[in-house]
Amino acid sequence: MYKNYIARLKSSGKDADEWSLRFTKADNPDLFYSLHKVDVYATGYMVGTPFASYIVTISDTFDFDLDDNYMDDLFTTLVNNWAWLCQQTHVLHPIPVRITIME
Repeated sequence: MYKNYIARLKSSGKDADEWSLRFTKADNPDLFYSLHKVDVYATGYMVGTPFASYIVTISDTFDFDLDDNYMDDLFTTLVNNWAWLCQQTHVLHPIPVRITIME
C-alpha cells in the first residue's frame, strides 16, 4: 500500500499530500499489531525535475484497543486486552510515533 502511494504521488507532480492508511490483520499482522491506523503527510521538493524528492512523515499512536479475537489466538487476545486494561488504569500510556523519511 505504501509503495503504491509513493509511486502515485511521484507521478502526480503534487507538492504536498495527506493520506490515512489503515492496516488490517489480513494485510499484515505485524503492522496491524504495531500500527493500526497511520496518517501520512508528504512534502515535495523540486517536483517536476529529475531531482524531485519527498519528505514523508508517518504518524500514529502506539496504544491498545480492546479486541475479543486477535487472529483466533487466545493468548494474544488475553495479553492485548490486559495491556488495554493497564492503559485504561494509566499503568501504560499511549506513545506518539513519528517517522520521517526521504523518498
